[in-house]
Amino acid sequence: MRTYILGNQFENALEATLTIRESLYGRDGDDTFSIYHHDEGAGVYADLSDRFFGGAGNDTISSLNFDLTAGSTLRDYSQLSFHGGAGYDTVSSQIDVQITGGFTLDLSQIETSVRSVEHWDYGIDLGTSTGDGEFVIRAGRQDDTLDIRQWEAAGDASIKVKTLAGNDHVKYSTVEDVSDLRVNTGGGNDYFEFNGFWNITADLRVSTGRGKDTVVINGTTIAYPDGLTADIRTGAGADTIVLEGMHSESLNSGAGNDDIYILTGSFRNAADTITTGAGKDELFIELDAYSTVAVLDDFSAENDVFVFDAGEARGTISRNTDVTFDRTEWQNASEDRLYMSNAENKLYYGDNVLVDFTTDVTLSAANFTTGDWEY
Repeated sequence: MRTYILGNQFENALEATLTIRESLYGRDGDDTFSIYHHDEGAGVYADLSDRFFGGAGNDTISSLNFDLTAGSTLRDYSQLSFHGGAGYDTVSSQIDVQITGGFTLDLSQIETSVRSVEHWDYGIDLGTSTGDGEFVIRAGRQDDTLDIRQWEAAGDASIKVKTLAGNDHVKYSTVEDVSDLRVNTGGGNDYFEFNGFWNITADLRVSTGRGKDTVVINGTTIAYPDGLTADIRTGAGADTIVLEGMHSESLNSGAGNDDIYILTGSFRNAADTITTGAGKDELFIELDAYSTVAVLDDFSAENDVFVFDAGEARGTISRNTDVTFDRTEWQNASEDRLYMSNAENKLYYGDNVLVDFTTDVTLSAANFTTGDWEY
């Protein structure tokens, strides 16, 4: 005899119990389902006799656990029965795996019996590195979210994260060294974020596809100044790139109308080298009176614009975001001023060269504005 557990029109958290052959119905609302696991001492096993039905909302089934360091396989949930129904539905999994050279963690090989699922969510914990070679994490062709956490040094292994079609969200965080991290996103509107912590070193290369992509680099607690090397290449879409201010990153933003955030935070030069590419690009430059934040290879006076944070002028300690082209006015100013020297191809803030142009530019007031920042 089958037991029925029913939700309602609200958001429900429905948990399977030790009773076998249960049917759980979320009905309306954004519902979350949890699988029951039997603890038999020698191992933990999922009760796959239960069935889960999402209904009309954006529903999630969670608690799929794959410990590949302890004998689990990607077939462990092959009999999992979940029908998402209408809405944008998710299967959420936790995966533990060693950094193994020559091994590919192919997430599309996870076997289930689910239907009507649009989004796959993965928490991936990376353990001890075993051997050199390339360790690959490859996502599927639907929308994927990968929260990758590296807990051990990668050693001689290189790590590659590759997403395919779909709008994918990848977050990579590490508390240990990674000397070769490559991230390639596919053709969707993708998001990639890197977070480095503590006194580590990291070398990463990021390449995105033709979608409207976002790349965020956070490495402000990594060993300074040479702890982080980042090479970023974005595709033809209207991309957003956020570069932290403690290390020197390299960016080629490709075609498309891109938003490029160039942040600061160091009292030493850690300038980012940027090729803006074709398109009408906006460069969001944080004011810094002590160090050069960007070296620009191909800024277009016709198409590209600097955007200063309007909050600077509204802050408790306000700063002047107006740009002068008059050298005398700049030199006689009683506060740090933005000064564009077309003769030198340099943008100053106070006595500091804020931006250095490697090509001859002739900029005007039309190339500078203020706005509210998103990052």
